[in-house]
Amino acid sequence: MTAVGTAAPWIGPRGRAPAVRGVPVWKRGTTWLAVALAAGMLLLFRSYVPLNMDELVEYQTLACLTHPFSGENTFNCPCAGFYLRVFGHLRLPLLSYDYIGSLSSLLYAPLYFVWPSPVSARLDGVIALAIQALVLGRMFGFRPAVVFCCLLLFVPYAFVHIADTGPVAFQTTAMLLVAYLLRRWILVRRRARRAAMAAAAGLLIALACWVKPTVFFISLGLAVTLLTGGGLALARRRGDRARRLLEAALLTAAAAGPALLIYQARRPDGGPYLPVLTAPDFVPSQIVFAGLADRFRANILPLVANPMGAVASCFDVHPELPVLGIAALAVGIGLLLAGACWRGAPRRHRAEVILNAALFAGTLLLIATNLYAKSMHHAVLAYPFALLAAARSLRLLPRPVGAAALAGFLALQAPVFALFPAMAAASRAAAAPKAFAAPLNDELSRRGDADTVVACADWGIYFIKALYGPREQVVLSLRPVDDPGQLPGAAAVARRLHRDLTLVALRNNAEVRAWLRAAHPDVPEEAGPGAGSPWRIWRIPRRELEADARPLPAGGPPP
Repeated sequence: MTAVGTAAPWIGPRGRAPAVRGVPVWKRGTTWLAVALAAGMLLLFRSYVPLNMDELVEYQTLACLTHPFSGENTFNCPCAGFYLRVFGHLRLPLLSYDYIGSLSSLLYAPLYFVWPSPVSARLDGVIALAIQALVLGRMFGFRPAVVFCCLLLFVPYAFVHIADTGPVAFQTTAMLLVAYLLRRWILVRRRARRAAMAAAAGLLIALACWVKPTVFFISLGLAVTLLTGGGLALARRRGDRARRLLEAALLTAAAAGPALLIYQARRPDGGPYLPVLTAPDFVPSQIVFAGLADRFRANILPLVANPMGAVASCFDVHPELPVLGIAALAVGIGLLLAGACWRGAPRRHRAEVILNAALFAGTLLLIATNLYAKSMHHAVLAYPFALLAAARSLRLLPRPVGAAALAGFLALQAPVFALFPAMAAASRAAAAPKAFAAPLNDELSRRGDADTVVACADWGIYFIKALYGPREQVVLSLRPVDDPGQLPGAAAVARRLHRDLTLVALRNNAEVRAWLRAAHPDVPEEAGPGAGSPWRIWRIPRRELEADARPLPAGGPPP
């Protein structure tokens, strides 16, 4: 929520902030309902929603730090490339990918050491939704458990957080926390507490910048939120303006200082923290206003209007539900319009609804200006503003009206969950790689990793294998589509470590097949686990690698 209209429900007769009835209480019944719903959601995702390997990219720093042989992967996504030089000398593991910071690995670490499983990675998203429910409940006087249930049943929002391919969970949560801290900063009188809140809000913004540069998409909303809140704070207590300006400067320093510190860090090769910052496809340089209406209609509107837009990241085959999506969108717009136009509501609260709804639409338009932003994990960055506008509308409307609108909106989302088993079956029938990735990882671990080097020659399986395989494993991520010459390099690693070489690739990977035909024609091809699996496995014994004195081809059969 922006700071517009924060006064009425929070400020008492003499400027005090009285407790709002029922705000921070997790009532026993609703709490157990929320816990049961969260557990059921995790079970549903574990049973029917295939892993998208992008969910695990953000945790690769953790994989590099916990597996002793991870340094052998000098090919694609090398662990050595995650270490950056700060101030020219201090080496810190600040990256998890070329454009993803390692903060996600740091936050996931406690849960990973207790429960190293892809399910625990998805639990991270559920925890983020729970934190958002606490924040929204505290801000608007709702029971957090009820808010949590609503967020879990909001299909696109919950799906993108649980199967977090963005990563977006930290950025959306940080946005809501900044709004809450800004509100408290306006209302609280104690200077030390206000300074702490300003510093915390700035630090959250800096950490969001560390997670991923896509924080640029919410920069407009953040700027308007901060400027509006600062203006209200200065107008509220004019005799305290100097102190307020100092606190605003503290917020700015807390946001800009860590972000600049990270962005000035250098890679081992001397390159910048994020290569995309100096590349022609960096986010701001992708902004193109020509054809904006067409891109919004083609890329963004289908994601917002169709609750199935989010699930495309994990299901290769899924039906479209435009009728339900359009109906849900109409209910949501109607809720916001009702809150903005409700005559019995204070003008400042109606202005708050209008401003947050405008920031939601403006953020979506900013995302649409980007040539490559076509996924739900981009569009969802605008949703915190929609949640803030909807929450204020629900507080303004009579309870029966608001409850009916909310129930109708969530009822239009529910059928999507019922389709998950059918979509999972369709993905398996279509031999989609995502549907067979987790069973393949389990099969490779079952065979044992102490005597083999596993070379994953396709995007995907490496990330789950590197993170959840045994500590003694050696896993390499190859991209033969880009560079077939990496296959002989994988064989050289296996020879040096006196291990077998296990190649994992899709059955249509012509580069792997050509190299094997030329270098090791007698190696049998095995199908991955599961009927119709698209994965293929080749295991080259160490004795053949060590005894083979012939020079290995650089990729493909000789002419």
